[in-house]
Amino acid sequence: MEDLAHLSAVELGALLREHQLTPVELVESTLRRIEAVEPSIGAFVDLDAERALEQARAVSADDRRVFAGVPIAVKANVPVAGLISDHGSRLLHEQRFDYDAYVVRRMREAGFVTLQIGHHLELGAPAREGDELAIESRLVEVRRVSGVWRHRVRRADGAVVAVDDSRGAFLDSHGRIHSAPERMLVALLAGPAATAGAAT
Repeated sequence: MEDLAHLSAVELGALLREHQLTPVELVESTLRRIEAVEPSIGAFVDLDAERALEQARAVSADDRRVFAGVPIAVKANVPVAGLISDHGSRLLHEQRFDYDAYVVRRMREAGFVTLQIGHHLELGAPAREGDELAIESRLVEVRRVSGVWRHRVRRADGAVVAVDDSRGAFLDSHGRIHSAPERMLVALLAGPAATAGAAT
């Protein structure tokens, strides 16, 4: 069987419905993959493996939902009941909610098994109503199949309001994790930051 980590959610759902593997086997495979690559990627701020397995065990063998039993990661600025949702900020260290955000509830309704992923946010100078803001985005780090995008928000006087580092995976046109073309990486790393104006 093809490496499960490189299949799309739709393809994984099809394997589950065809009983080529079980939700528990898929989640266990996902957890092993996270354990293997997380030390070099540093993507997860929180992970409840036992709860993910519990959700997988609850999926019925005759569940025909497209994504029933498929694990999915949720960014740490989206509340997932009981898991850290710190928006990547030290100000919100260890913040947890006792409810799921609407999008998480919809994912659960679709049958997804939820995991949690993070990013890093630092707040700087204050921004006030009426301030002109500029947002600069740049790829600042590349690993084999992932990268870190840095978003910097500045006031018109140059003061930095916030800096956010978000890690994401490179995907091909079928939604599979894939290494990025070298030519694209060279252009992204060497080129000027993309800037967008914004006004509150």
